[in-house]
Amino acid sequence: MSEVMKIINIEEIKPHSDVNSRSVGIEEGLEDIEESMKRDGFWPTEAIWVRPTNEEGYKYEIVEGQRRLSAAKNIGLTEIPALIVE
Repeated sequence: MSEVMKIINIEEIKPHSDVNSRSVGIEEGLEDIEESMKRDGFWPTEAIWVRPTNEEGYKYEIVEGQRRLSAAKNIGLTEIPALIVE
């Protein structure tokens, strides 16, 4: 598996199709993550994981880090550190 760390535009990331916020607890702790991001920024060691996708309108699909992605969107970030895995 190859991996590349990169800062990517949030709008290029498609939420994973299996994500259901109620079933996996996406909303749980989201406010804490948002406050941490506002206070401390987004640490590269907490990068989300994405993989390339051919789906129209997106370059990547989320693999790991849906809550971090949601929190980043909620506080108005436009870019996020991501580990691109293939």
